[in-house]
Amino acid sequence: MPNPRVLVVEDEKIYVKYLQLYLEDSGYDIAGCFDNAKDAINFLKENTVDVGLLDIMIKGEHDGIELAKHINENYDFPVIYTSSMTDTETIGRAKVTRPAAYLVKPFEDQDLLITLEMAMFNHKQKEEPAEVEEGAEETDIKEEDLSNHYLLDNRIFIKDKFRFERVYFSDITHLSAEGNYVKVFTKGKQYVLAVTLGTLHDKINDNKFLRVHRSYVVNLEEIEALEGNRMFIGDHEIPIGRNYREEVQQYFNMI
Repeated sequence: MPNPRVLVVEDEKIYVKYLQLYLEDSGYDIAGCFDNAKDAINFLKENTVDVGLLDIMIKGEHDGIELAKHINENYDFPVIYTSSMTDTETIGRAKVTRPAAYLVKPFEDQDLLITLEMAMFNHKQKEEPAEVEEGAEETDIKEEDLSNHYLLDNRIFIKDKFRFERVYFSDITHLSAEGNYVKVFTKGKQYVLAVTLGTLHDKINDNKFLRVHRSYVVNLEEIEALEGNRMFIGDHEIPIGRNYREEVQQYFNMI
């Protein structure tokens, strides 16, 4: 498979050099680097690109957001904003273009690679049917509520708005199925992932996480109380399914 081709539109020369070296070392090809929208548009007329990294404040008459609008109207590849701007007006303008992500400078190298990978993966999935877990139920979760994710060793990066947030497995209290989606609960926040509970449980592959019901997986270290066929984690009451009671009982007999 050929390396993904990245369009870089950035007017900071030092930063452009960093992107060229780092991305090429990471298995990407730099399709082209430009400091203004006009040159980027001319380049796209005769060249193919897999993903774009666009700064917002660039040289020339048009900024990165206007360039993204042109790309959306004429080409088919995901766009990622890389900018230090976080004001409400800029974010509002950027949202209208539906970017794959919005990376706030300065960001970690690994965040960049994860964001690129997820942007291209999700763009490809738009044209492919989603895999449905057998027996999954309907859910009323809206498309805009879905979060993308990327697992790495003992942590998961979950897309929240325009950034990927790092969540360590140890910070997850439990998982709850919502049809073909999963709610990930931590002590301070919850996320929604477009994945089935069984698939996510297999990916986490940590023996501290036990499936106790067809709709629940719990972090055994977070269980605060047991009562009959129920367990309690914080304010959450979690049922123990009939088919899972023996395994749950075996665990607690062991300790």
